Amino acid sequence: MTEQRKEQLFRDILDAINSVSVGGGGATEVTLASMLTILDVIRDNNINPTNRYIIANTDVGASTSYFQYIIPNSEYWYIMREAVSGAVKTYTYVSGTTASATAWTNRASQTYVSVPSFNPSLP
Repeated sequence: MTEQRKEQLFRDILDAINSVSVGGGGATEVTLASMLTILDVIRDNNINPTNRYIIANTDVGASTSYFQYIIPNSEYWYIMREAVSGAVKTYTYVSGTTASATAWTNRASQTYVSVPSFNPSLP
């Protein structure tokens, strides 16, 4: 997400929050600076979008292993593929929001991407 898009998103959130009246007739004002501080706290504490996922399946091989993670009671999933070549391990990912069982069955034929391109699905 670009900084410009992030700032616009926060401005939209601020507008929505500031338009709501709080009990007692007063309004609560939230500033862009305070929202950015919240974002910094989240980032600095390594809050990760994958924290809601749990391990569901594993397939460990000599040179390639697969690990499927799901959000319980949903169809949100991602699969991490570990490829080993000598002492080098490479991790790539694929994710989706439907058919987690089918995705696992077809894990070897999925299209995997590296970390900079990976964006796990969240409900």
